[in-house]
This record gives sequence, structure tokens and C-alpha cells, in this order.
Amino acid sequence: MKKLLILSLFVPFNVFCQCTYKDLLPFKNNISRFEAINISNNIDRFIPDSERNWSPGSFSNIEYLKNDSVYKDSYYLNVNSLKCFTFDSCYYTLNFCDDKLYKQTIILYFKPSSYKKCITTYETLIAIFKNAFTITRNKQNIYNSDNNVQIGECYNFSNYDFKKLYPKLNESSVGYSLVYKSFYNSSQNKTILTNEIEYYEIEIQSVDLTKVKLTAEGY
Repeated sequence: MKKLLILSLFVPFNVFCQCTYKDLLPFKNNISRFEAINISNNIDRFIPDSERNWSPGSFSNIEYLKNDSVYKDSYYLNVNSLKCFTFDSCYYTLNFCDDKLYKQTIILYFKPSSYKKCITTYETLIAIFKNAFTITRNKQNIYNSDNNVQIGECYNFSNYDFKKLYPKLNESSVGYSLVYKSFYNSSQNKTILTNEIEYYEIEIQSVDLTKVKLTAEGY
């Protein structure tokens, strides 16, 4: 009986150790939209979001580039599973600038009843990213912009010195936050946050601006 208990305690650890950064982000930065779609079509867990992908990209004038224009486009994917992780729902967003992938965002959603699962996943992701990068920046708190109340935290990871690379950027991040339920107050003409938690979310992001016109001043 004791042997069985010991083995069961090691199962989650061994499963999580099989996960890598590439398992989470199989798209290399700076590939074209065409290449990204081909990659996603060959990975069973990805399902194109037909409703969101209907909207076309557009040219944007960037003020800090002295009004030089760039073509920005996005590709959205629903996810039915992720290796080593469970969640209530998950979405990928791939952002392109002049047909180069420069930002990838993964958001994992968890019901209020799945808090422990969310925290375990978050801690495991932090360990995976620390193993994948040489630099881990200090933990940063996430605050609600309306009332300055803390709602989460995040870590940033990179293989490059931020100050030397600036104004370019090449880093990844993992953040965890809670989202409160809200309602629209017609008399005040604004959205009001309640104290009831609607869900928890983990956001994973990879940004590489080294091959595009955009900089850390805005992307």
C-alpha cells in the first residue's frame, strides 16, 4: 500500500517534466502567416476560430515611426488540449506585422472551483520557463487600472539583456490573475466590478520585435 502511495506522488512530477517551452509555443517567431497556418493545421489540438478570423488585417500608421505604416494581422486558434495541462478553456492569438509573427499569446481559463488546478499549472509553467531562459526578471504585480487593486502577478523571461536590446524586445512572460464579475450601471454609464470572482486566467506571451519595425514604445 505504501509503495503505491509513493508511486502516485511522483506521477504529476514526471508528467510535468515531460513538458517543454516548445510544446506550448510550437510557432517560431518571425514566420509568415502562411507558415503559421500550415503548422497549426498539422497539430490536432488547434482549431481555427472562424468567427474571429473573419476580420481582415489592416495598415496602421505608427506615430513613433514618424507615421510609417505597418500591416498588422492576427490569427486565432481554439485549443482542445495541451500536453501536461488541463483547463476549462484555452485560446491562442498569433499577431503578425508585415507578415512576420512577432507576438504569441496563450490564455488558459479556470473556473473559480478550479483554483488549485490553476495555481499548480502556473507554478509548473514558471518552472518550465525558468529552465528555457537564462534571465528571469523579478516578479511584477498586476493591478486593476480602475482602482489600483492587485489582481495578479507575472514573471518575464529572456535570453537577452533588456537594456542593451531596448527599444527592441525579445522576451516571454507568464502571468496569473483573477477576473471579477462585472455589470453595466446605466445610471452611472459605466461598468461596475463586483467582489465575486468570475474566473482565473493564466496568460503566456512571447514577443520578438527584432525583425519588425515595431518597438517597445508600442506594439
